[in-house]
Amino acid sequence: WLSQILHSNSPEECEALIGKTVEALEPGGLILVHDFFLNDTMDGPPFPALFSLNMLLSNHGRSYSAKEVGAMMARAGARVVISSRNGAVCAERAAEINAELGDGTAMACAASLSDKAALQALIDTTTETFGKVDILVCNAASNPHFGPLETIPDEAFQKVLTNNIVANNWLIGMVAPQMRERKDG
Repeated sequence: WLSQILHSNSPEECEALIGKTVEALEPGGLILVHDFFLNDTMDGPPFPALFSLNMLLSNHGRSYSAKEVGAMMARAGARVVISSRNGAVCAERAAEINAELGDGTAMACAASLSDKAALQALIDTTTETFGKVDILVCNAASNPHFGPLETIPDEAFQKVLTNNIVANNWLIGMVAPQMRERKDG
């Protein structure tokens, strides 16, 4: 399980890390990336864009678009699942990767972090399509409040907890049994 790692690295370091990860997989292995991504124009949504600026100022990392990360992984030889709340964008990205690197390299599956049933459908669809999940990357996050902690409304704080902590635990619980059963992952 890799968490909060890609945005801490330069594109070259991400490519190297992803390449090593793919090399470590058994034949037919799968990497599932769950991240907060920039849009294709690299100017939003607000939190990933501001976070990217912070990473650029504090170290050499930055936020990436799903298109960039999917392409990095596919070029390294991984089969890729593109997931976000926007199914149409996921399908478009998967189609682009498949057009460049061959059909069956990428698939799309929309899922929201705050929807446990949608996350289960993501894992189920991924497993049905590719056979198993070898690596789960939980790198998505939400920050609906900008300001002092004492001013955050309960609803916004609950969203932070659900999306940033609880959803990761759900995903781990969804993939850990298959990894444990085969003693691999």
